[in-house]
Amino acid sequence: MPIYLPIGLTEREKEEYHSKFENFVKILIKKHHGRAHWAKNQEWTFTLQGKEGALRKNFIKFQKVINKWDPYGVFSNNYGKIIGLNWPQANVDYPTNCSAHYHPVCTKNGTKFKNICFALENGINTKEVSYQNCK
Repeated sequence: MPIYLPIGLTEREKEEYHSKFENFVKILIKKHHGRAHWAKNQEWTFTLQGKEGALRKNFIKFQKVINKWDPYGVFSNNYGKIIGLNWPQANVDYPTNCSAHYHPVCTKNGTKFKNICFALENGINTKEVSYQNCK
């Protein structure tokens, strides 16, 4: 659902426009299970989508994708949290010298680190880690 912000309106005209837009979006969500674009709408649209079940169909599937590919919350955002998504390891405390990017490395014994920096911070030699087969 796109949001369009017209220019050149008086405050009263803006309020009228936003009222009509809000009613239109509510109809799309409530009657047609519409889903708002994450970057183009307001918090209330995501809250309403969650209440109305507009996200049910793919929600569980999307949460599984997050669990696998972004468990540390590198791409987390407020809207995802509003609709109930969670990043399972987002609050794990790590040394502050390392960046948050997720490019996992594993030791030969299977210990997994968020990226090479965390392995080094934990005293692991770079010859002891691999990017291959690190799930």
